Amino acid sequence: MGYFLRVGKYVKQIAPHGHPIAVHNGPRQPPFAERFRYAPGVIDMIMFQTWGTRGKDDAWLAAGIEDEISASMKGWNGSFVLTEYGYERNPELELRVPIHEHLDPEHTRRGAWRGAFSAAGIIHGWENTWGPWWIPEKDQEGIKYLLILRKFFTEIVKFHRFRPVTGIIDKPERYGHGEKPLGMASIDEDVFLIYSPIGKSFTVRIPKPESYKSFWFNPRTGEIGEAVGVLSQGSIRFDTADGEDWVLIMKKPKAASVTI
Repeated sequence: MGYFLRVGKYVKQIAPHGHPIAVHNGPRQPPFAERFRYAPGVIDMIMFQTWGTRGKDDAWLAAGIEDEISASMKGWNGSFVLTEYGYERNPELELRVPIHEHLDPEHTRRGAWRGAFSAAGIIHGWENTWGPWWIPEKDQEGIKYLLILRKFFTEIVKFHRFRPVTGIIDKPERYGHGEKPLGMASIDEDVFLIYSPIGKSFTVRIPKPESYKSFWFNPRTGEIGEAVGVLSQGSIRFDTADGEDWVLIMKKPKAASVTI
């Protein structure tokens, strides 16, 4: 970290254009706010890398990305981007890096949504354009999911108006690793977003849930449909249509942060 700070100070002294200084993370702990506390304002952005699960049986879930971001960015007031959470495997190419083997389009999609629900911009990697390969004219399967995510956060909801929230999912302890739904709220809390990484019922606890109208957004197709929940005292339960991942949108009638 001392090297980063020395170089950052030097660049800011000699660079004429005031460009922001970014660093790739290296070790994810201790938190960046702690590491950079003695030189505030030198580092402007963290280009953060964490992979999530990537084994044969769990790579599809991309579990843990949001937890790593939360822990590493604790107290950090600068910008950060999830710059690399994997390199989607192209089985037509020779396997040069074993840790890429199980990084499929499911990992691409769920990892992107986990990052976005951590308030991070997303940059993904592709085997087609990694290292010894250079096939930029051929998109890999997972790119379609990133285009759907981009549409959601630019055309349906206003990404810059949302922040991650915790404590709105009832009984979070009942979920396995990487299964717990993630939440975001608009600045004035007239819209709540819930990302469920796997198809499973979940209960949302927010004030007056009956005052919100709800919709399902399909992160695999981009389709939107009405969502009907079961109200209880101060909560509302939803059941997903299948075992895949889903996004729930809960909005008040005049919410400005969503275009539905």
